[in-house]
Amino acid sequence: TELNHLDVWLTPILFQKIEGVILTGSETGQDVDEHALKEARLFLNELYKKTIQLFGNTIDNKIPLITGSGANLEVYTKYADYLIIGTALKKNKYWENEVDEAAVKSLVERFSKIKNHVNAE
Repeated sequence: TELNHLDVWLTPILFQKIEGVILTGSETGQDVDEHALKEARLFLNELYKKTIQLFGNTIDNKIPLITGSGANLEVYTKYADYLIIGTALKKNKYWENEVDEAAVKSLVERFSKIKNHVNAE
């Protein structure tokens, strides 16, 4: 059960040369827990500050936070740098089904509204 805690995974990442942290929901298509996203975002921001303190601007250690399931754009855009969305765009939100064109259009529309709102601020 100790592997279920984010700090076990996040603490050593400075020395792992990773290209990003992907958080997923509890199963395919399930939204990522907002508390976990917030915790990971705060951790990565602090890690970036520590890296600058330790090494200066000599290395680029801005590690992106990526969501890997669900489509809760209103929450995800608060914390994540990138989104991986798949099952939410399938017919009946079932991963083996074909892509649902209406779901894609709806998601793009929602994302555009959020993006425009953020850019306006």
